[in-house]
Amino acid sequence: MSVVASRVTPTPSDQARSLGTWWWVWTLPAVVAFAVSSIRLGHRQLWRDELATWVAARLSYPELAEESTRVDAVHGPYYALMHAWVGLVGDSEVALRMPSVLAAAVAAGATAEIGRRLYGPYAGLLAGLVLATAPAMSRYAQEARQYSAVVAMVAVATLVLILVVRRPSPARWVAYGAVLAGAGLLHLLGLLVVPAHVAYLLASSRGRRALLAPAFAAWAAAIAIVAPVLWYAQRQTGLVEWIPPTTLDRTLELAYELSGSEQLGLVLCLAGLAGCWPLDRRVLLLLTWALGPFAALLLLSPVRDLLVARYVLFALPAWCLLAAHGATGLAAVAWRWARRTAGLPRRMWVGPPRWLGIAAVALAVAALVPSVLAEHRDVRAIAVPGDSDVRRMAGLLARRLEPGDAVAIHGRHPRWMDRALDYYLPAGIDPPVVVRAWVGAPPDDPSCAGAMSCLDGFDRLWLVNGRRGDDPLREMAPELRAALQERFRIAETIRVRNGSLSLLVPR
Repeated sequence: MSVVASRVTPTPSDQARSLGTWWWVWTLPAVVAFAVSSIRLGHRQLWRDELATWVAARLSYPELAEESTRVDAVHGPYYALMHAWVGLVGDSEVALRMPSVLAAAVAAGATAEIGRRLYGPYAGLLAGLVLATAPAMSRYAQEARQYSAVVAMVAVATLVLILVVRRPSPARWVAYGAVLAGAGLLHLLGLLVVPAHVAYLLASSRGRRALLAPAFAAWAAAIAIVAPVLWYAQRQTGLVEWIPPTTLDRTLELAYELSGSEQLGLVLCLAGLAGCWPLDRRVLLLLTWALGPFAALLLLSPVRDLLVARYVLFALPAWCLLAAHGATGLAAVAWRWARRTAGLPRRMWVGPPRWLGIAAVALAVAALVPSVLAEHRDVRAIAVPGDSDVRRMAGLLARRLEPGDAVAIHGRHPRWMDRALDYYLPAGIDPPVVVRAWVGAPPDDPSCAGAMSCLDGFDRLWLVNGRRGDDPLREMAPELRAALQERFRIAETIRVRNGSLSLLVPR
């Protein structure tokens, strides 16, 4: 067993080698993550949260600061970064999502380097490639939101911690605190990785007291930097009322589905179990990182339900690292068993040659490709099931709008549909939106109350409907439907994915 351990675990001389010596370990996963996440990057229309990013990124910094004190404080730092990004590269779908793609590449590269320093180059390479091709990772790498960036910051913070434990220095401690604070600013729950870092330091046999003092200083500094965001966020808890109750069953289900693929989740669980032996400080770090966020949110559930898959996406690298360690360990044991069974001399039982390690990594990643293609690389035009294809409706409107036309919006999320029209309609085309109505509810504009005078004075009305069915007026509130039927008749209806665009002309 000692022979296996020597082959799986890197020696001190291996760990001391520079980052450039093992450039292929972290470069290859980063390149694969960038390539996978860039596939059809602009194919899906922006969904509600991405449109919120676009709206916030267009605000000036004073406006954004004022907005964060009232709503979305937890996303304020990310919006501030996106404001600068949009000012540099524009606000197309690809431009808005590109920071998430770059973050996914950083996350995969950092995960691979963590694996190399903990368990050797092949375990690191395998962990980085699994993260790069995991459906959940590439799914959130294609969103104009901060979740893949949180994964990257948490992975980089963990890598810096491993480096600073091996060779402490003030500069490295400052870097660690800064990256950890960045993870917390991007999303408060990113700080839930700190218990894993505490466990790693407590289990360290080298200068425990000398490490804990600067570590506590770094954690205190990170919390102090994040504290203003936390203070405003705890006053805006109404924004997370939509999250379903946290139960043990749901916690286990989310942990299993974190990869985004049932097959990959099963592989990560089984290989991760093998990676938990022998139990040392490295396994303690990864186990606490993988399970700690779920346990923390489960304990917090009596106060506030916050368990959402994308909120704990930063735990996925730990699952990949445990699985990679288990897989490479099992491969080494299998190699020794095969050689011993073949009757080869004992001196030839040593671990597998490099070519076999590279081949095993390649086969393992290739085995994941069908799962990725089947469960994530879909070609839908809709980001969220049930959302209407507003992008196509905006294209139809852009070609057929005439002076004097107005727009009415009806659906489950009329405000989101209004934002989507604003985004997808070409510059210079800005028809008045006179009605925004939820399904079964009257318009939310006070001027439409009572006599529905907001519908008067327009030659034609385009109804952007976010509901399916032959009758676009069927699910409307009775007063709105009656007012439309009294003033207009439906001249034409064009059906799109999960909705329709209807032209209403005066009677």
